[in-house]
Amino acid sequence: MQKFIYYIFIFFVKLISIFSYKTLYKLSNIFSFFLYYFIGYRKEVVLKNLKNSFPEKDEKEIKEIAKKTYQNLSDISLESIKNFNAPMEELKKRFILENPEFLEDLYKKNKNLIAVLGHYGNWELGAQVAGLYTEYNVYGLYKPIKNIYIDEYLKKTRGKGSKLVSIYETKKTFLETRKKKSLFLLIADQSPSSMKKAHWVDFLNQKTACLHGAENYARVFDYPVIFIKVSREKRGFYKAKLSMLVNEPKKIENTGDITKKFMNTLETQIREKPENWLWTHKRWKKKN
Repeated sequence: MQKFIYYIFIFFVKLISIFSYKTLYKLSNIFSFFLYYFIGYRKEVVLKNLKNSFPEKDEKEIKEIAKKTYQNLSDISLESIKNFNAPMEELKKRFILENPEFLEDLYKKNKNLIAVLGHYGNWELGAQVAGLYTEYNVYGLYKPIKNIYIDEYLKKTRGKGSKLVSIYETKKTFLETRKKKSLFLLIADQSPSSMKKAHWVDFLNQKTACLHGAENYARVFDYPVIFIKVSREKRGFYKAKLSMLVNEPKKIENTGDITKKFMNTLETQIREKPENWLWTHKRWKKKN
C-alpha cells in the first residue's frame, strides 16, 4: 500500500513540475479559493487562532487575514512540490540571503551554529538552498514521514542544499559533528509532544508551550543561536536575513530565556504580515 501511495504522489509531483510558475499561481488562486470557501480546511482553527492572537482586530480584518492565509498556504504548497525537481540555479534566484557575510564571520571564528525560524513564508525553499550560501555543513532537522518511500524521496529533494536528519537522531548528530563546522536548521515553532520538557512563553496573547530542543542543545554545546527572518518579496521570490539571538548560551542564566527570545522575535515578524505564517497548525491545543 505504501508503494502505491508513493506512485500516486510521484505522479502528482511530476504533473506539477510541468507547469510554469505563471500557470502554477493561477492554479494556486483556484486551489486557495476552494480551500477557504468550499473545503474549509481547518477553517475553524485558523479563525480561532487569529481571533485569539489579534483581539484588537474586528471580524472583517480577521477574515481578510484568513483568506490571505489560505493563499499563502496554497502558494507554498504548490511551490514546494514544483521545486522538488527545479534546478538549484533557479531555486537560488528565488531565495536570496541578504547578509551572507554574517555567516562568513562566524565561520572564520570556528563557531558551530543553531539557526531557528518559524513556519513563515517558504521555509522549505530556504532549507533547500541553505548550503549554497555558506561553507558550513548544513543539517536540517525534520520529522520523518511514515511512508518510507515518500520519506526517502523527500530527503533527496528537500535536502538538496543541506543534509536532512531525523529529529530522532538529533543528539547523535550534534555529537558526531562537533568538529565539522556545522549549522543546524530548526523549525522551532511547533507544538511540543512532551509537555514535561516544554518551555511556556507568552506568544501572540496566549500562554504557549514551546519546544525545548533548540535551547537545550545551544546550552549543552554553547553554540550561538541565530534567527532567520524570511520575507516574501513577491510571489515565488523570498529573502532571508540573519540576526544573532544569543551569542553565548551558557551565560544565559534562566532556563527558557533563549526560547522566549526566539518566540518574541518570531512574534514581531508575524505581526508585520500575519498572513504569511501557518495558522492552520493547532498551535494552542495544549494548555498549562
